[in-house]
Amino acid sequence: HKGVTVTLAKVAPGGDKVVTGSSRSRVVLVWDAVSCRPLHKLVNRDSLMDIAITARGEIAVTDFGGRTKLWNAVSGRPLRSLGLHGEMAFGLRAFPQGHLLATYNRRTATIWNATSGELLHRLGTVGVVRHIAVAPGGDMLVTCDGHQATVWDAASGVKLRTLQGRP
Repeated sequence: HKGVTVTLAKVAPGGDKVVTGSSRSRVVLVWDAVSCRPLHKLVNRDSLMDIAITARGEIAVTDFGGRTKLWNAVSGRPLRSLGLHGEMAFGLRAFPQGHLLATYNRRTATIWNATSGELLHRLGTVGVVRHIAVAPGGDMLVTCDGHQATVWDAASGVKLRTLQGRP
């Protein structure tokens, strides 16, 4: 990333790869974590919003054009796109099982089957979604909207509980 500030970085669950990018660029670099050598340069259509890497070795990228695209981290080839939110996705998180991916925008979080590209659940929230988190076991997704955090069952998309209050 010569001349570009790196603003995005993720480590593969196995620790063998590092993925870096910049919100001001369209380029994602896949690095070998041991040799520190670049393996692939992935060029996206629009500037990047967020990146993630799944347990299955797929790299997911959201961009300012509203797309979420998956790439193969081993070959560097594009795999599939995950439809549009209707507005750009602000970020994404990979689930530890490797086949699920969550994206979010202003009003919704969406759980996808990253293998098939199928939209599994669209989770509506009360306020503007500011962050999402995946439980270490991959069974829950948490959305935060500034006033509350909502815990969702990842398999069914059912709201489990709402956490309110100030720290």
